[in-house]
Amino acid sequence: MDKCEGDASANNRKAKIIIFYEWDLRFKWTGKLKDSIETIKGTLEIPNLSDENDFDDLDVRKRNNFA
Repeated sequence: MDKCEGDASANNRKAKIIIFYEWDLRFKWTGKLKDSIETIKGTLEIPNLSDENDFDDLDVRKRNNFA
């Protein structure tokens, strides 16, 4: 994980735990294909991971860099 910014909180109301969160996440990764000397690097960004958004509304950005 390259970046994790945001807020999260948990509240207890009427014996129920309610969780709120809003995060900005970025992951960096490196890999190689089997039987290859080429290195592949990339990033995966989730700019607004929030309890208010459904999974289908998630904005995920990926970038691949071939070295």
